Amino acid sequence: AVLALLGAFFLYGGALAVQGRFGRMETAAAVLLLVVAVSLSFWLGAGPLAQKLKAIGNVESEPSLYSRVLGYRATVDIIQSFPLAGTGLGTFPHAWKHVYPPGTASVWHEAHNDYLQLFAEAGAAGFAIFLAGLAIFAWRYLLPGILGRRSPQSYAVHGAAVGIVAAALHSAVDFPLQVAGCAVLFVVLSAAVVSHRRLVEAGA
Repeated sequence: AVLALLGAFFLYGGALAVQGRFGRMETAAAVLLLVVAVSLSFWLGAGPLAQKLKAIGNVESEPSLYSRVLGYRATVDIIQSFPLAGTGLGTFPHAWKHVYPPGTASVWHEAHNDYLQLFAEAGAAGFAIFLAGLAIFAWRYLLPGILGRRSPQSYAVHGAAVGIVAAALHSAVDFPLQVAGCAVLFVVLSAAVVSHRRLVEAGA
């Protein structure tokens, strides 16, 4: 989650820098966010966080990360067994039982990677539809929301866009969009970006 937020932060900052829109206000906001992030890290415990980040370079030393890698490999086995149409939406736990990796304590109901799980359940055909929808949303609403001209509402739209990107990145290593609270927030943020773009196009 921390790395996903940082990734979204730098992607957003890079987009503003490319446009030449990284002024004093944006710099002050970036510094403030970094100070808050560092303060929260120390408050939650800099040691445990540093150990988690260090484990990325040595997967086998961190049980949670290593179990995810095993799970990803098992999910790829499911994809290879049902490449075109997948196993069916919502059937991941049942498919998991047939590729149960050694050393896993229980049956997984999520792959800890929303993209891999969707590919396993929907197959290449369903995943292609998902990618097409994602590309349309990004091109039609997300990028214009970030790169559009500055307005009184633009910073709120930028905040919503960063939240969407952070959730999308986090979904590569966990299943936030299968958690009701996170999914509802994601939908609300996406709706806000779409609504703002529609108002801009309507000249409102």
